[in-house]
Amino acid sequence: MKKYIFLFSIILAVLTLAACNNEDLANNINNGKSNDSIQHMDTEFSEFKIATYQSKENPLIEIKYPVFKNDDINNKIIRYRDHDITEFIKMVKDDNENNLLIIDIDPKQFNDDVYFFNKTKKARISDSDIFSQHNIFAVNLKSGQVGSTESFFKTDSKTRESLFKILDEAISADGSIFPYYQHHKLEAYVNNMTNGFLNIEFDDDYAIFQFDSEEIGLPAMGTPKVKVLKKDLIPLMDETIQHCITGQKPKPEETDSKETEGSKDNKQAKEYLTIRELDPNQKMVALTFDDGPKSDTTNKLLDKLQAKNVKASFFMLGSSIEAFSDTATRVDREGHEIGNHSYSHQDMMQVSFDEIRAEINDTSALIEMYTNQTPKFFRPPYGSFNATLEAKVNIETSYWSVDTKDWLTHNTDAILKEIKENVQDGSVILLHDIHMESVDAIDDVIDYLTSEGYQFVTVSEMSHYKGENTLKMR
Repeated sequence: MKKYIFLFSIILAVLTLAACNNEDLANNINNGKSNDSIQHMDTEFSEFKIATYQSKENPLIEIKYPVFKNDDINNKIIRYRDHDITEFIKMVKDDNENNLLIIDIDPKQFNDDVYFFNKTKKARISDSDIFSQHNIFAVNLKSGQVGSTESFFKTDSKTRESLFKILDEAISADGSIFPYYQHHKLEAYVNNMTNGFLNIEFDDDYAIFQFDSEEIGLPAMGTPKVKVLKKDLIPLMDETIQHCITGQKPKPEETDSKETEGSKDNKQAKEYLTIRELDPNQKMVALTFDDGPKSDTTNKLLDKLQAKNVKASFFMLGSSIEAFSDTATRVDREGHEIGNHSYSHQDMMQVSFDEIRAEINDTSALIEMYTNQTPKFFRPPYGSFNATLEAKVNIETSYWSVDTKDWLTHNTDAILKEIKENVQDGSVILLHDIHMESVDAIDDVIDYLTSEGYQFVTVSEMSHYKGENTLKMR
């Protein structure tokens, strides 16, 4: 009840705020100049406080985040905060005084060094567009690592089968709840790909799953708690969570590909992806995927693209290439174009030109190291760039003309709807291969575009056949 009263009071408060220009607000927030406030509150944990950032302008923004005693960790967390603000401001459709962004967190201690924060985001970007999203970010006090992911556990079928087996055995061994247990409900819970598994608490040795009434059994089961050993779950956890728990930075994945090993030593062989001979009179569309690669989602996407004989373009982060180099190699091996999306996904308008150059050059070097391509295009994170910077960097820029908003809605039907309503000849479609919902939507997306007479091209092919202006729209 308190949460609803609080949200209602926020909505009432936002009605009294004056409208302002969204771009100015975003710039002011990132520069620390907006009419905002930050308040700190003690928690049950001595290692951090909870800060509440609140914009006093329209649209209302209220974000909770932890503040530690380590400035390096805090700077990383603030980048996540500013990321949320920037994405929200760019998505707001008008100066509607009801628009708002509310982010709350629920801290959980995994061990002496590692904390998890369940993050709940609620956003209103117009009267008809209201979204709710959940994810997790992890902090390792000893190593200084901070990572964010959508689910505690990996999404591949083998992982989910193992998780089901562990929970099933724990429930079956508990005589107080087993008589009311319903096998099929646990199976549905585990295999729900939108499940972030936010119902987990931790003690010294165990992870405790707190289930709602009837979530995995009959009403007589009540709201059961199921305890499993933490050490049994760590191998099943998302790679970001695993790396944060172990305190080890991601290492490039090994590959047995002789072609890849050879390519590392033969940088003279690097070249742009070959332009295919296509019908210039047939409608064209480019599917592009940002923020990867990621082992489970990108590989599943590649399987789908291969089955449909579709080529796409992948704008990769250097940090992700380091973590999942064999996946990057596979993208290249299967004939898709690889573009540069910076090393760490910073807003290029908020850093120095030396930092921009390093973000681009380091990522291009990694692409050349693990693939046979030299990236021809750079896609700035958030599309945040300008003509002055475009003229100074030694790589062409590529944007998009159809934003599926998959990062916001996480809904397969909504993704397809955005495409149906906005696609046209020459469209460059923005998707993200780090979200399983985007991967799950791709079969329907391809089938629809094929039925509408489109041929699928890379961004280089789109520029070649339809003109470079097709890559400049945002």
